Amino acid sequence: MAMKKIVFSLFIVVLLVSCATNSSFDLHTSLQEEYLNSPYDTATLYAKGVEENSKPQSFDISWKESVGPYVVHLSSSREDFTYKTDNTYFSFDNLLLGEKYYYSVFDKNGKEIIKNKEFKTSFHAPRLINVQGVTNVRDIGGWMTESGKRVKQGLIYRSGRFNENNSKEPLITEEGKNIVINKLKIKTELDLRKISDGENGGLEKSVIGDEVKYISLPMKTGGNYLILNVDTLPRLFEILKDEDNYPIVYHCSIGTDRTGMVTFILNGLLGVSVDDLYRDYLFSNFGYITALRTKNAIKDYVLYMNRFKGNTLSERIESFLIENGVEENSINSFKTIMLGGKNE
Repeated sequence: MAMKKIVFSLFIVVLLVSCATNSSFDLHTSLQEEYLNSPYDTATLYAKGVEENSKPQSFDISWKESVGPYVVHLSSSREDFTYKTDNTYFSFDNLLLGEKYYYSVFDKNGKEIIKNKEFKTSFHAPRLINVQGVTNVRDIGGWMTESGKRVKQGLIYRSGRFNENNSKEPLITEEGKNIVINKLKIKTELDLRKISDGENGGLEKSVIGDEVKYISLPMKTGGNYLILNVDTLPRLFEILKDEDNYPIVYHCSIGTDRTGMVTFILNGLLGVSVDDLYRDYLFSNFGYITALRTKNAIKDYVLYMNRFKGNTLSERIESFLIENGVEENSINSFKTIMLGGKNE
């Protein structure tokens, strides 16, 4: 009997260690996580668009003081970064979802203070991005599709504006520019703001830096954004079909209405569920967007798509795009880039 108790106790210990080892780190704050674990239409109970709560939760480490400055190394199967700091602590930001990371810390003399420790992030979308000076930044990837594939991360980002409306004055800080260029490796900024009234500040190049190609694709405001802007969709998909443009960030003013419509089209086409399309749109209330957003815009888009052929929302969006001049090969190229081929 005593032996059975010992064996059972050892089993419990092994189980607890296993669970601890396999646990993953959620990249959302407790407020964000509370919403993401609740029905999608409860967003306005947690955020109302008047405070900046759209930043991700960082993974924080610390160590005993040694001879600084320190070198911090972070790597995974898809990323490899080296940082320098004078502090005895560090925060890892803008991490991929569902990724196993390894980190080490070295002092000035090359002594390894932290040796190859690991952690894994959860696959809980959306993937939020911290770009200093810019609100409402997130990856459109990371969502599961109804076909069982997951939209690829690190290829397309949505955000608020990088410069003041009607001005060339940057909102993005130098630190934010460093994140966009060196961490996210953005190649193309797609600006959806209007030119006619000077909303985009008369920009001809990106305020992020000369490394980033600036493309203006003005979209109208003042009604159903989907219906108002069908004429822009062929050019949008001409941009999206070209792999050389990736990674891409697109934005309007606060990254909610025109940006939200484009995200509905893209992720809806890729097969992200209607509930997750609602959830992603409503998550913008966590950014500083100045006013509350409800589910009505997405509801209108979903209802409008019922006019088009298809058994699923994805098929109806594709029919809608083709009827409005988007070439089928552009759609297929975009899908392959974002979802991979049949064997991926």
